[in-house]
Amino acid sequence: MQPSATSERVMTKREAGLEVAPLPDGLRLRAATVADRDAIADLVEAVLPHPGVPLGQRTWALDLLSGDHPCVGAGDFSVVEESATGRLVSCMTCIWQRWSYGGISLPMGLPEVVVTLPEFRRRGLVRAQLDWMHRRGDERGVMFQAIDGILNFYRQFGYEPALALKGYRSGYATTLPSLDDETRARYTIRRAVEADAPFLASVYAHSLGRGMMGGERDERVWRYDLVGRSPGSSVRLEILVVEEHGQPIGVVAHEPHLDEAQLRVFLYELKPGTSWLWPSRVVMRHLWETGTRYAEEAGLPGLAACEYYLGDGHPLFSIYGDELPSSFPPIAWYVRVPNLANLVRAIAPVLEERLAGSVLTGHTGELRLGFYDGGLYLRFDAGRIVEVSPWTPTEEPPASALFPDRTFLHLLFGHRSVAELRHAFADCWTWGKSDVLLDILFPKTPSNVLPIV
Repeated sequence: MQPSATSERVMTKREAGLEVAPLPDGLRLRAATVADRDAIADLVEAVLPHPGVPLGQRTWALDLLSGDHPCVGAGDFSVVEESATGRLVSCMTCIWQRWSYGGISLPMGLPEVVVTLPEFRRRGLVRAQLDWMHRRGDERGVMFQAIDGILNFYRQFGYEPALALKGYRSGYATTLPSLDDETRARYTIRRAVEADAPFLASVYAHSLGRGMMGGERDERVWRYDLVGRSPGSSVRLEILVVEEHGQPIGVVAHEPHLDEAQLRVFLYELKPGTSWLWPSRVVMRHLWETGTRYAEEAGLPGLAACEYYLGDGHPLFSIYGDELPSSFPPIAWYVRVPNLANLVRAIAPVLEERLAGSVLTGHTGELRLGFYDGGLYLRFDAGRIVEVSPWTPTEEPPASALFPDRTFLHLLFGHRSVAELRHAFADCWTWGKSDVLLDILFPKTPSNVLPIV
């Protein structure tokens, strides 16, 4: 269903100090205020209840609107209300944060809490709110947006599933590694406290170097995770510190409840220079014992599995792959890049470093990427990227490679290789040795993003 022209007019006038846009059917779109806090929380819980955490979504929404969250506040929410009654029928927010691309810090926006009452769907309300959020992102200079949302739905708004998300490996009681008393005594695990924030930030920052992309989390974010989130929030994590002889060496984060009899683990990192062999045995055993306790408290017959959402290439999988025999491949974040040339310019140092360590070191030449309805031009001089600009595909000079729609984003975010894209899309083509250059610049690389929510 195509949105009406009216639904795309976002924030065209101001009423009572608020940005407001009229929508069809007696609705209007405006920026939220603190006064909307309870109404938004009620709407979120009504439409998106969390089956394992009663009132968990409501609590999360209240936290986002509290003014204490480091990346979002009430003014970052949009709401759609009935003009006559003031009843809220739809809402959305964007959590502004920074993600690292190969060590380059990039501002981005994470759309979240996308909620519409069932009887008001298919009226262009999500599109109108995303338009507003995208404009705010442009004003803030964000390089991209990413959302973990309904399959296929966000394609219509310019998003492409092009960044690895949520793959995991599972372990069971019968596959736990053995643990002797000496090792158990050497390594201990305790709940993290606010004073641990600098250590957590340091260990986590080091882990970002393992993958291509990761979410940045400074001390302020860790403090909020530790003491700012309300008990019962659906996104709160149990954060633990791993110690060796009483000294902190690592961090673990898992959900404080079971999801369909599984314990989900989202972070496990050790500080540089630490062996993963022995502390991992203690960590895996501790997590199983914790999940078993959760199962007993929930009246379940037992813990079914521990699921480790740690990203491909994690050290735990290299050492204890046999003890984690089941796996589920990653799906993908839906990613939108408003200005591709700007993003490629921003990550140019990473691309130049990849080029310098390759068989094409010192490369001089051109790369013309055609997207059928547009394109991108890159010029290299002695291994440096000296120009990145939009390009319109022409017969002369021809494109070096063609990528239909937004499929180039899979390459850009390390999700697929050139060969995989050519296999999947009949109208993806490369000429000459452009595939060699593209694979060097944009290698298929694992990522594991722990976003700020």
